[in-house]
Amino acid sequence: MQSSEYTYFKMKNKALFHSESIFKGIENARKRVAVYVNAETSFLYWQIGDFINKELLKESRGTYGAKILATLSQELINCWTKMKSRLLNT
Repeated sequence: MQSSEYTYFKMKNKALFHSESIFKGIENARKRVAVYVNAETSFLYWQIGDFINKELLKESRGTYGAKILATLSQELINCWTKMKSRLLNT
């Protein structure tokens, strides 16, 4: 193997090693983000359930057909849409 071929081979292998390291770093970061997002989503859902239980139901059992979730979800959609349009117009 000539000197220039050896240099090319060495550089190519070094680049492959670094690209594998970068790929592993990206994959590890993606996994950490997924774990964090799942934990935050679970905590958010727990907070919503706790709010419904304490504030809307006053820690009593809801009546059948009260449509608490449907009403709350519609209010959230309306609020979110207004807030989103304000953010987009600024």
